[in-house]
Amino acid sequence: MSTLQNEIKIFGTENQKSEAKSLSWFISDKHRYYTSNDDFNSLLYEEDLSKGLIFVSLYKPTLQRFIKYLSGKIQDKKIIESFHRFKPALFSYQDIKFGDEKAIVDDLFNDIIIYKPHSSILLNKDEMMFVLAKPKPDRRDRVISVQILNDVKMIRILMGDLKVLYVPTSILRANSKGEKPNFSDIEIMEYGYYLRFGRYEASVSGILYECDKEYRLRRKKERIETEISFGSCLRRYRIQKKIKQTDFKNISEKTVRRIESGEEVTDTAKRKILKELNILEDELLTY
Repeated sequence: MSTLQNEIKIFGTENQKSEAKSLSWFISDKHRYYTSNDDFNSLLYEEDLSKGLIFVSLYKPTLQRFIKYLSGKIQDKKIIESFHRFKPALFSYQDIKFGDEKAIVDDLFNDIIIYKPHSSILLNKDEMMFVLAKPKPDRRDRVISVQILNDVKMIRILMGDLKVLYVPTSILRANSKGEKPNFSDIEIMEYGYYLRFGRYEASVSGILYECDKEYRLRRKKERIETEISFGSCLRRYRIQKKIKQTDFKNISEKTVRRIESGEEVTDTAKRKILKELNILEDELLTY
């Protein structure tokens, strides 16, 4: 096999393929279009599948032809093992029914998101392509798909890094204008940073902060690393100079740890630290 590793496989028409190169989101080593059986053969036999691979359908008939082509190769162990190993995601911007091939699709793909008005929504395709072309750390806090699970009163949110978050509908409380979310009218906005439910809008960061512990911890860490305070600057200076919290002679490790975590520092502790480091406070605060 070759080492071609376009992360986003797009099923569309020849016209869409021709037009794509002029679009702002198109990156040749990230996106590749597939329109014919020759393209499908190249995808299955000449290209390496990789972790984080995403299949996006912009034209239903092309995807249907690919699934039929793939189904015809189902006894090829190499192909099946590649799909089982990397479990790509599949997005379709048109409602589609796979018929007898559904069992194969379910087996080979990890997340299968099919656009369905009022219940399963995708980020609009231009913004989707822009977001998916970014490195995972730059898209993990963006929403690319929303599904409303009415029976259990949950929202299934697929993030840009393909991780899934389940959010209770109850966290979306009426806003200051008394507006409540309308879960039959959904839109993902601003490249995945905002969600609209009828006239009601919610920031993705707010939802993540309330429902995702990992996000809260990461944001706290980022805040500590970037804020300008005595404790945060001390921490960055200490790490840069390879000084351990236990290296201070006139102040305890416990006190250093508390100061660096954001607790208020006393004048006495501050003087001891600055003296031991042989640095002025104004200089320390530049770190």
